[in-house]
Amino acid sequence: MSRRIMSGAAMLALATGTLVTGGTSPAMAGTLPSCVNLGWAPGVDSVSVDNTCGYDVNAKVLVNNWSDSDCHTVKAHTTWRYEWYFLGDFDGVVTC
Repeated sequence: MSRRIMSGAAMLALATGTLVTGGTSPAMAGTLPSCVNLGWAPGVDSVSVDNTCGYDVNAKVLVNNWSDSDCHTVKAHTTWRYEWYFLGDFDGVVTC
């Protein structure tokens, strides 16, 4: 599981430079706090947003060729999972 989380975090770090150009307004896009971990791996059509922070975090999953998630409040110490159809490609998670 920690390997998947690290993989998702690495993907987020690589994708961060392209998130704003992918259609998200700079005023809306934000970097997740370090206490939020992602569970995602290439070829998997879902992402888990694990909030280990002591406070709630608003997150939005970005997916190419599919609908992005709505802005979702991930309560402190909980995990939220977003799934999409196999044609979509994970493009990152931002605050909203």
